Amino acid sequence: MKALPRLLLFAACLAAPLVSCGGSKKAIGNLADADKEQQLLQDSARLYWEGLRWQDSEKAGAFIEDAELRVLFRDWLEDHFKAHRVEEATMLQVILGPEIAKPVDGRLQTGTVYVRSRGFTYPAQIVEDERVKQQWYRSVNGWFVDWTLPEDEDAD
Repeated sequence: MKALPRLLLFAACLAAPLVSCGGSKKAIGNLADADKEQQLLQDSARLYWEGLRWQDSEKAGAFIEDAELRVLFRDWLEDHFKAHRVEEATMLQVILGPEIAKPVDGRLQTGTVYVRSRGFTYPAQIVEDERVKQQWYRSVNGWFVDWTLPEDEDAD
């Protein structure tokens, strides 16, 4: 008779995780989704920086969602490449923001990407290291860099 209570206790211990899994399974699913989103953001940022590294305005421009802004970006980048060269870009950190409860302008989520960029400016060819903080956003079409046309760099 003593074996029966032990067996019931053992069975209850085995069943306990199964009973409580219902709520945590959703949390585990959300963590997996967040990991996938973070990886997608990291991959998008890597491809964007590869485009900059290889002076490929089409590749980098693919991460500007608005078509009119993409044209401005590509034009600006072609001019920028005449005097600047990215030699290396290293992803330092990718931080995924929370999903936006009420999406604004189709933005479903935001993220921040930190990159260490190394390059030089012509004709001086002095190597410059820079830490870049970029804001990205998620829409139904993917992850995109939140880019605005820089002020004239030579206007100092």
